[in-house]
Amino acid sequence: MHRHDRLVRGYYALTAGSINREDAPQRISQGLAGHPIGVAVMGRLAVDASQQGEGLGTTLLQDALMRVEQAGDMIAIRAVLVQAVNDTARDFYLRFGFSPSPIDELRLMLLMKDLRAFLRTG
Repeated sequence: MHRHDRLVRGYYALTAGSINREDAPQRISQGLAGHPIGVAVMGRLAVDASQQGEGLGTTLLQDALMRVEQAGDMIAIRAVLVQAVNDTARDFYLRFGFSPSPIDELRLMLLMKDLRAFLRTG
């Protein structure tokens, strides 16, 4: 939200969840027993059409990942999970190191250690 005019320019939503090992890329599921994998689910990340291409999506993603990292200090989170709405959104997440699920190319995940590396360099 832009503080001066109170219009929503972009937003995201986070929640905790879990996925089955079979639904995760091998890099995320490897080394785990048959238990569900704890994830932070980014339910939405959206930017107003008038703001697209201005870097707001990247800023929102960085903020969301920073909050996930903080939550990961308190709860068991192995990865961040997003469901891209289309190929353009998928390509956006791929640029930040997300990996597609073996069952759905629009479902992407980012391992927590990759999240931390991204935040250190971003």
